[in-house]
Formats: sequence, C-alpha cells, structure tokens
Amino acid sequence: MLTIAESTVLYPEVDPDLGEQLHPEEMALAGQIGDAIEQSIRAQYQAGHARRDAHPKAHAVVKAEFRVSNSIANNLAKGIFVPDKAYEAWIRFSNAAQDDDNKEDARGIAIKVIGVPGAKLLESERDATTQDFLMINHPVFFLNDPQRYLSFIRKSSSHSLLSKLTIPATLGLKGTVLAKELTKGKISNPLQIRYWSVVPYQLGIGPERQAIKFSVKPSSTTVDPVPNNPGPNYLRDALRATLRKSDTILKFLVQPRTSGSLSVEDSMIALRTP
Repeated sequence: MLTIAESTVLYPEVDPDLGEQLHPEEMALAGQIGDAIEQSIRAQYQAGHARRDAHPKAHAVVKAEFRVSNSIANNLAKGIFVPDKAYEAWIRFSNAAQDDDNKEDARGIAIKVIGVPGAKLLESERDATTQDFLMINHPVFFLNDPQRYLSFIRKSSSHSLLSKLTIPATLGLKGTVLAKELTKGKISNPLQIRYWSVVPYQLGIGPERQAIKFSVKPSSTTVDPVPNNPGPNYLRDALRATLRKSDTILKFLVQPRTSGSLSVEDSMIALRTP
C-alpha cells in the first residue's frame, strides 16, 4: 500500500497552450486504475511469480544503437534529438497479452535510451540517465477516457462471463472496432512491422515547444511469410534468426502536430501529418 501525502505533486502542471487538460477526476481515477490492476495481478498469480500486467511476454531484449540523423530539422532537434548523436539503447519486443504467438494480439516495442541527461518527471527517477519510448503496432488506442478504462480493466479481469460480455458496451462502437483492429491478424517477425506511440508527447520547452507523436518502422520492405505450423514462440525464433544473420536498422520517425484543433487528450485520434 502506498500512502501519499496531500502535498505531494503527482502531475506536472497542464499546458493549455498545447491543449492539455486534466479529467475532472483524473487523480482519483488513476489511483483506482492502479488498484484494479494490482488486484488483477494478485488474483492471477496467487501461487507463484507475478508478471507484469501489460505486455508480459517478451520475445527478446536486444542491444541497439540509437542514432539521431545529422540532417534532422531544426524544429525537431530538441531534447534527446541532438544531430548525429549516438546513444546506447536496449529494445524489448513483446505481445500485449498472449503467451502463444499464434493467437491474435497487439505487439509492442519499448526502447530504453542510455546516457540521457536532465531531470526526469518521475520523483523516483529524478536523476535517471535514461529515457523510454513505448509503442504498439497501431496508430491509436481503443479508449480515450479514464472512467471507461477503469471499467474495461475490471470487466477484463472479472471471472464473470456476463461481465466480460458487456465489454463492447464499455468500449462503445468505435472503441470495439479499434480494439478488433489492434489485435487482428498474425505477424511474421517483430522486426518487420511498424509501431506508433499512440498518444502525443511534448517536444522542446519554451515558445518553440510542440506536440508530437513518434513511430518506428523497418528500413527494409521485406516481410517474411508466417511459417507453417508455427510454435508458440515463433516470433522469438524469427527475431533471433534475423539478428544472427545481420544487424537490423529501424527508422525512428517524429510526427509534429500541425493544427491545434487536433486534441492531445484524445488517444483515439490519429495525426494526419507527415
């Protein structure tokens, strides 16, 4: 149990110039969401080692170099994006929920960049020298409201079939369609698909700050076929086989928001800018 003093600042101040705003009950709902996730984990792993709630299965954690282009535009050369600078990095590839790679599921990529100076937002990691980029293989999320997300978590972890059957009502029509799109189909190799940040982030400080999203895609257009009769760990096997042959280059892309009419608070809206 984590006891938080009333004077503790849990959120940075919102930036109305970028369109940020807090949900009326955001802090309370964040606590309830955390409690719901904890209860789900405790119930699921009563007899043994607990795993993370989201993206519990890793296909691999690989060592990488994160290099910033020397020709990056000036308006994007902020923070970590120092022209021609190279960082050591680690990349984790994962499934969103399924242990069996044959089952339809969302896929994720997490990049931890090493050697990043500057104060961090998390109080527990204020002096950390790392920065994380988290992405999934879909440009938008299937929920954009914390109350709906709390209800979704509770129903997903419920032992009641009736409760699970009401999940589409919680998601709504658009959310249900997006959830189907997110988990639809198989992939042949985690290195051969595109990933998106889903939600926007702030790049830069001061008058030049802007809202951006980011994405990672393969530099090669080669897409291997899904193997016949693949095993439950075939994505791990494909990733290992590819990297044993040669290094792989992934493009890290930054997508600025060019219109203030596009909400930074709606994770169900995709940016249509380059």
